[in-house]
Amino acid sequence: MMIGSWFFSFREEKKEREEPLNVTVHTPPPHELGCEELSISVSARQEEIDDKERLKEGKLLGNVTHELNNPLGVIKGNLGLLEQEAKGKKRSIRFISQAVYEMEELTRELSLLEDLSDEGLRRDFGVVELDPLVREVIDFLEDFEVRKGVHLKFQLSPVKVLGNPFLLKVAFKNLIQNAIKYTPKGGEILVYLFEEDDKVVFRVQDEGIGIADKDLKNVLKRFSRSRNAKEFDGKGTGLGLAIVEEVVGLHKGRVGIESKLGEGSTFSLEFEALKSS
Repeated sequence: MMIGSWFFSFREEKKEREEPLNVTVHTPPPHELGCEELSISVSARQEEIDDKERLKEGKLLGNVTHELNNPLGVIKGNLGLLEQEAKGKKRSIRFISQAVYEMEELTRELSLLEDLSDEGLRRDFGVVELDPLVREVIDFLEDFEVRKGVHLKFQLSPVKVLGNPFLLKVAFKNLIQNAIKYTPKGGEILVYLFEEDDKVVFRVQDEGIGIADKDLKNVLKRFSRSRNAKEFDGKGTGLGLAIVEEVVGLHKGRVGIESKLGEGSTFSLEFEALKSS
C-alpha cells in the first residue's frame, strides 16, 4: 500500500471561496488610468472585500459560540444540583456530563478559530523558546498517555522562533493529543524538535490507524474527520487539525503529512528559525 503525503505552505495568498462574489469596481475610463494603476485599484478593492468576508466569518463564529455558551451554563449548573440529589441515576448524569464537556470543547475551539482570524495577532509575536513549551505539553498529556496505554518518547533540541507562545502550544498539543488518541494500546509515539536548513521542525510520528490517501487532502479542513477515525473513536469536533493549520498559517509556516493506512502518520510543522544575534 502506498504512503500518502501532503504539504501545505502558507503565505499571503487568499483562500478560494466556495461561491464567486459579484463585485462592481468603479475606476476611471482606461484612457484616464494606466494599466498598472488599474491593476492596483482592483487589487486594493479585492483586499477590502476579502477583509469584509473574514470579518463576517469571525462574527458568525462569535455569535455561534455565544449562543452555545448560554444553554451550556444552564445545563452545567443544574447538573451540579442533580449530582447532589439524584440516587441511582449516576450513569445517566455521567453521560450528560460527558456531552456537556464535548460541547464546551467545541465552543472553545470555535472561539479560538474566531480569534485566529484576527491578523492583529502577529503584533503580539515575540521570541519563543520551543523546547520548554513542548515539554509542558508532554507533561500535561501524561495522564492521557497512561490511560491509553501508549508509549511517548521525545527528543527536543533548544530552538527559537518568532511567534505567539500560546497559539504554538495549542498546535503542539493538538498534534500530540491526536497521536495518543488514534494510537492503539501498546503503540509508540515519537516527538521531535530540531533545526534543519534554517528551519525549525516540530514532528509527531505515531503507530496509529493512519489516514487513507483519499482523506489526506481534506484532513486539515474544518469539521473534517476520516471514516476510520470516526470508527476508531466516535468523539471529536473535527476542528483540532484545522486549528493547527490556522496557527501555522499565522506564523507563515508549513504543514507536512505522511501517512499509511493501518500503520501510522507523521505530522511535521516547519517554521523559520530565529538566529541568535
